[in-house]
Amino acid sequence: MDLSCFLVLGSHERAWWALNRRKRMSSLYGLEIQYRSVDGRDRILDEAFDRALRTRRTVTMERFGFCDLLVPVVRGRLVLGFLEAGAFARQAPDLATLERVWKELSGLEASHRLPEFRDFVRTALEIPVLDGPLMPALQEALELFAGLLAGQGSPRQVQERTRTLQNTVFARGLPHSYWLDWALGRPTSESVPAWDRRVESWRWTREEIGLTRMPTTVLVVMPRIPQRGESWVGERLRLAAYQRLAFKHAQALPQTVAGRLDDYGAVYVSSTRPGLSRLARRRELESLAREVRDFAQRELGVQVLVSVGETVAPGESLRPSFRDAFLSLHTAAASSQGIVFAGEAGGGPPRSSAPSLLLESLEELARALAGQSSSDLAVAQEQYIARVLELSIQSAGETRLHLQYALARVCTALEPRLGLGPAEGRRLRESAAAELDAAANVQEMVAAFRDAMARLREEPSGTRALKRRLGIESALASIDERPGDEQPLSRLAALAGLSVSAFSREFRRRTGKGFEAHLQERRLELARRLLRGGNLPVSQIARECGFRSASYFSRLFRARVGNSPDAFRRAVRRPTPLA
Repeated sequence: MDLSCFLVLGSHERAWWALNRRKRMSSLYGLEIQYRSVDGRDRILDEAFDRALRTRRTVTMERFGFCDLLVPVVRGRLVLGFLEAGAFARQAPDLATLERVWKELSGLEASHRLPEFRDFVRTALEIPVLDGPLMPALQEALELFAGLLAGQGSPRQVQERTRTLQNTVFARGLPHSYWLDWALGRPTSESVPAWDRRVESWRWTREEIGLTRMPTTVLVVMPRIPQRGESWVGERLRLAAYQRLAFKHAQALPQTVAGRLDDYGAVYVSSTRPGLSRLARRRELESLAREVRDFAQRELGVQVLVSVGETVAPGESLRPSFRDAFLSLHTAAASSQGIVFAGEAGGGPPRSSAPSLLLESLEELARALAGQSSSDLAVAQEQYIARVLELSIQSAGETRLHLQYALARVCTALEPRLGLGPAEGRRLRESAAAELDAAANVQEMVAAFRDAMARLREEPSGTRALKRRLGIESALASIDERPGDEQPLSRLAALAGLSVSAFSREFRRRTGKGFEAHLQERRLELARRLLRGGNLPVSQIARECGFRSASYFSRLFRARVGNSPDAFRRAVRRPTPLA
């Protein structure tokens, strides 16, 4: 199961022993540390331990809409310790829930353009959803294990019952993320056995995963465009719902397993019937790809692209098939095809790509931009993206670095033609890479790179407009980084090379609000963070946030937030009742 589970010894000075620990890039606990909410979590945890110790019954600890189970290990009149498992959600979160929890956690208003809010959404949507029979089954399994630890019950009977729960409840309701990562050869910090033909006969594969033969082909699915008018968070919620349904959809297909492709698609592994000719295998895979595509389009409500990797021999690593499908997915994203087979027209780059070829592609990209030929530039751009993806397929971090470096090189090449000084050149590079820096997965990185290149192609025809845009972006960055500092409008306008009136017009056009209103909003966000996470006096918080007096700050805070600063601080630190 994709849940952490701990054995906790001691009711006050507690020692935690990890029985199963799923490591993700970020976690709810990590966010609580980041936003200084750990004290609140510790209070709720202490209450849960006290209640479990007093009642000797399982306690559900709930915080920010997510749950942990705490099961006491009881022998006679003694509580020997506890089992703790979580975090999980009882139902899939919706937009209103995410925005409410974000404000409780961070003290900030939810904004789809705020990178921190996007990180929180990604973390929340990775937390397992234990709806229907899943949560009762988890509680039963933990209580059976606690009984064994206390020396009660028959080990054989407990084993049989937990296996039944595993095969009939958990395996049907929770994606097999560990097994799928292993099958695809994805990097993992966990130890994994060798992937070979013997896996086919394992009880785990046959009973829990539901396969009787080795998967040989990988299919990946990605939506082409979001629904019109849909927000980034709305798109992620819809994709998360589809990913859960894709896992269950695969259970109705022969010899197929499905799971998440980061936070933007799905991956299926399957196999064709043995003994078929090459043409018959191709037709069977086409039929499967159409079924996968049609299901995704029904659930997502948009056109999708399905990419089919090359078939490998039974027992061979699926990593080459996954690599082929993954590369074809991104390099064929601009085509009109709904299904693409790796290695065919539009199906991706050659199978080998060395760093020297990547540098060669980068030089071709820079030359194409200098030549201002849109057709040559489009070819060079897509060739560079393909080689980046091939070279860094297992590392989103490497993908980001290659694309960032390319944007920096392109911007540097443009600076003399645009007549930019050193400061303006630096702002151009920062502006070009801003969306790429905020991207969290490969799909977003590639899209951000393409968007940045499209903007850079237009810059030579609008040098004055570019300088205005860079000036406004510099002002926004200054406010976001240091909202409590003095930010005279005249100084920021001068840095942007604009008059105060021109700067104010451009600022409103870019942000949708006036300069003072934007600055005030950022200062109030900083104040909420300080009230939530520390014990500074209100008067000091007013000074730190740039307000002219504590009384003015308190009046403004009450008018905008609905509470006085002190009342807000008490409210956000009040322990959440236990479920």
